Amino acid sequence: MKHDSGCRFSPWLVELNCALFFAFVFCAEAGASAWWKDRPLRIYHPNMRQVEADNFDVKRFIADCKSLHAEAIVFSTGGIYAFYQTQVPHQVKSPHMKDRDLLKEVVEEAKANGIKVIARFDFSKARSDLFDRHPEWFYLGKNGKPRKQRDGLYQTTMLGGYQNEEFAIPALREILSRYKVDGFHLNAPGFGGADFDEATILKYGIPTDNEAQRRWRQERLAGQMKKYRRIIQEGNPDALFMAEINSPESPGWGASRGFNHELLAAGYTNLLSTAGNDRKTGQMLCTRGKIVSRREPFAIGVYGGDHSKTQSILPGGCSAEQCFSTKDK
Repeated sequence: MKHDSGCRFSPWLVELNCALFFAFVFCAEAGASAWWKDRPLRIYHPNMRQVEADNFDVKRFIADCKSLHAEAIVFSTGGIYAFYQTQVPHQVKSPHMKDRDLLKEVVEEAKANGIKVIARFDFSKARSDLFDRHPEWFYLGKNGKPRKQRDGLYQTTMLGGYQNEEFAIPALREILSRYKVDGFHLNAPGFGGADFDEATILKYGIPTDNEAQRRWRQERLAGQMKKYRRIIQEGNPDALFMAEINSPESPGWGASRGFNHELLAAGYTNLLSTAGNDRKTGQMLCTRGKIVSRREPFAIGVYGGDHSKTQSILPGGCSAEQCFSTKDK
């Protein structure tokens, strides 16, 4: 079977406000069995919002992904809200899901159609009611106040228990023990900013010199991702562990979060660099990929509804359309 050189969007997927990406995976030292190591993959990331869990048609969703030749899908799983029957304290099940277990349904239907499932978690933000009970879980700016995000959420800190043993790690282990997922995607990892309140600086011994602090943040984030990966692969040695790094239009975002691609490559199995819209011109931006580690793979992603306007270039000069015109192995 050949992949189409053009792309067709199901109206239903557009209605769901899907974010689409292609993941081109390269590995200099491939292992024996992991499914994500051998060749380029077509992965879809329909970033489901809470309200879309109402009467969610799993069979139609998987059928639409299959019609687009998806080999794997990223499915919203947990963090801010859970789309499965979680038992992790403080993780609230989406009320739109009602009594269903959407992750279970998606995994079963995807497996029946030969599609891998990557569980998406977002530990970067949490509900404001948790701040009242666990303020130590949240990022505080220089003024000592939490950073508010959209939808009444607050920015969490990777230094606190929420992103570690008190919430994130139990959630990962719960999925590994109960669901046959093939990997994990972590949304918005890293620090919420480069400024810290004085109490946090003293508690964690954070350097105040700009360059020293930058390196400290990079090493701290890389260490946390290594821990996540170890826990994930203890439960599933062949699991993919993927996250976005900064895209070309927002290099400052990656710097503030503590991204160092070389260091992160030892934590993630796959790094995804995204191309998005230029905020001034509205034009789609492209990203040129390179292998950032000789030990680990690197991925190039393209987000957006009309990816036919993009020219996502591989290191060998192969475009997205050329790549997906080749025969499946």
